[in-house]
Amino acid sequence: MRVRLMFLDRAVPVDLRPPAGSRAVVEDLGLAAIISAMAGDDVFLSDVAVAGLLSSVTDPQVLRHRQDALADTVADVRTVERLYALATEALDALHRHMFVGWGQQLPENSLYHSSTTLRELLPILRELRTIAADRGGVFSSPAFTDLFADIVRDLAEPALVGVARCLDGLEQARDTRFAGRLGDGGAGVDYHRVELRRRSLRHRLRGASAVRFRVDPDDVEAAQELAAVEDRALRTIASTLLRSTTDLGEYFRALRWETGFYLAAARLVAALRATGSPVCRPTVRAAPGFAARDLYDPGVALCAGRRPVGNDVEVERSLIVVTGPNQGGKSTFLRSVGAAQLLMQAGLCVPAASFESAVHGGVATHFRRREDAGLTMGALDEELARMDRIVDTLAPRSLLLCNESFQTTNERAGAWIARNVLWALIEADHTVVCVTHLYELAARLHQERAAQFLRAERTPDGARTLRVVPGAPHASSNGGELFQQIFGESPDPDAAP
Repeated sequence: MRVRLMFLDRAVPVDLRPPAGSRAVVEDLGLAAIISAMAGDDVFLSDVAVAGLLSSVTDPQVLRHRQDALADTVADVRTVERLYALATEALDALHRHMFVGWGQQLPENSLYHSSTTLRELLPILRELRTIAADRGGVFSSPAFTDLFADIVRDLAEPALVGVARCLDGLEQARDTRFAGRLGDGGAGVDYHRVELRRRSLRHRLRGASAVRFRVDPDDVEAAQELAAVEDRALRTIASTLLRSTTDLGEYFRALRWETGFYLAAARLVAALRATGSPVCRPTVRAAPGFAARDLYDPGVALCAGRRPVGNDVEVERSLIVVTGPNQGGKSTFLRSVGAAQLLMQAGLCVPAASFESAVHGGVATHFRRREDAGLTMGALDEELARMDRIVDTLAPRSLLLCNESFQTTNERAGAWIARNVLWALIEADHTVVCVTHLYELAARLHQERAAQFLRAERTPDGARTLRVVPGAPHASSNGGELFQQIFGESPDPDAAP
């Protein structure tokens, strides 16, 4: 049996870990609310959600494979919940009997632990087969139909009855017999258990009989040799059972991980729909950029419990610059782009009415941080050091989201640094979405036609719509507006500094 719910040709590595820099991505994009909605109180599902979200898949076939499987999960989440519960129950049974050095212990003990574990797994395997037989015709995705077909074929009732009969025979230790043959030097080899059968009357009348001998109770060497023969025979059987339980353990670990991934994803879909927010199946596009309709930040929707303001946007460049007034929705838009890209490249639904984007090798973030309270380095030093670490770990063709980067120095220096960093990233075939208040930087890029520009929308009376729209950067720093908000009056432009 194989689990291929998340990939076309293999199971997901159960020790999958998020890439370097993932903690910053989770913090900057506000993914904590998303992970909480996916996992609830299940710590294992939380780990699965983080690793699954941040390990970007770039193969469009795999993404479609996962999207189909998620659609099945959303349509019949109870069945996937039961599969996840059965895998967890099986692993609990394995953990009760497995420990370090299991394979190196005495064969009698190994045989006992293996057979006890297999006996506990038999009811789980039978229920697994029942689910596969009952629901196999309901699910339509290749991921689940292949899984159920494998289960029905490999866990047929005759096979499980044979396993139970074998376990029953092993428990009758005094009636256990072994067969073997003589190898080089007269040593016994190829030991295997033989099932006891009552000889027929015809067989007995022909005089057929087994060769028997008894060991003298005082013959220590003979007793030791016989014990060695028995040990070799038992070790062969114990090794076979150990391989069986090990294989089942790997199977159930993969089944738990992959059904848990889809279960967590279905929970996120349900949580977003409960706020009245749309979710969609995204589309992979070959051209650079992305297009979205009613794209929103899922963290805002989950925390507020209602549908947030969404954005309709289409960009076709590798550098996108977002400008505009404070509290106009620029950072929220940036987080919505990052969350949508991560969810799409995990093969999941996206928080938007529609979304299509090119695939990227990964998603990284460079958001402005608070100045180091310990004063071990200045704010600009910290920003540069963090960007250096990000560049060193960027996968090819990554998406980098920058929020007010290099604004901890004066405008001219910040613009010069940012422009050089952005050009280097674009020349390396990365895509960058940059929110900035550095007008000198934005104006220079606009003059060079080096980027596509969006701007936080504001009505003629100064109200913010929390949307971003296509628009060139404005020279206003919005300082007067902030002064009026804080002090309740407009600044006097003729007043002495």
